[in-house]
Amino acid sequence: MAKNRFKTILPIMLLLVFIITAFGPMMSAGQDGIGFMVGTVYDRDEKFPIAGAAVFLGNNESVWYTNDEGMFAIPDLEYGDYNLTVYAKGYNLTTISVNHRSNGTQVNVPMGREIITPSTTGFITGRVFLEAEIHGHDAGDAVVYVTGAVGAAFSRMLDVHVSDDPLIGSYVVELPPGDYDLSAWAYSHHVRHSGTVSLSAGSVEHVDFHLELVDMHNSGLAGNVTDSDSGDPIVDAVVVAYNVDEALYY
Repeated sequence: MAKNRFKTILPIMLLLVFIITAFGPMMSAGQDGIGFMVGTVYDRDEKFPIAGAAVFLGNNESVWYTNDEGMFAIPDLEYGDYNLTVYAKGYNLTTISVNHRSNGTQVNVPMGREIITPSTTGFITGRVFLEAEIHGHDAGDAVVYVTGAVGAAFSRMLDVHVSDDPLIGSYVVELPPGDYDLSAWAYSHHVRHSGTVSLSAGSVEHVDFHLELVDMHNSGLAGNVTDSDSGDPIVDAVVVAYNVDEALYY
């Protein structure tokens, strides 16, 4: 078995040597401190090449992909130390350190297969749409609340991450299976509720919220005050509102 694995990877290594010898001078000739890097991505156990793996290099925004022989090439790369990360479906994300000091640096990346275990949680995700941006408050200032199955008084506030469009945000939360209720709120917008969302293990449920503007010149506030542990309502609680624009308490 070991001989067969060696026979599988040996032609690839010979091909790498050929590429470096034949094309190395063409890829980075005459540039001091700059050279190309080549590598092979392969299955750690069976030793066969992995095609279509995505290769990332440090903070470089470019992505390189391996060919049918599991090979990749990165041209015109300044000499230095790099973290090279490789992703391939069905394998663990792999990161190695590379010392790039000469033209034609060779890199071998063995990848171990991903061990998949049954999921015991699910995800709820979605987007929050605002009708308008008021006083600089965009979708990133919105909040999503989730309440439900995890304990009688379970409640969690979720962050909303704004997109390139200031009126659109997104959220995601991982939860155990059960029934949940979500609500979304944003500055000067009406609260919206999702109704019951049933979540099962391994599932992903999508819930979007479209929030409408509130006429702040003719509006009020309403809500419930409850015990944070038991969820029971609190009678005769005193609620104070502070108007940030007028710097007044009500």
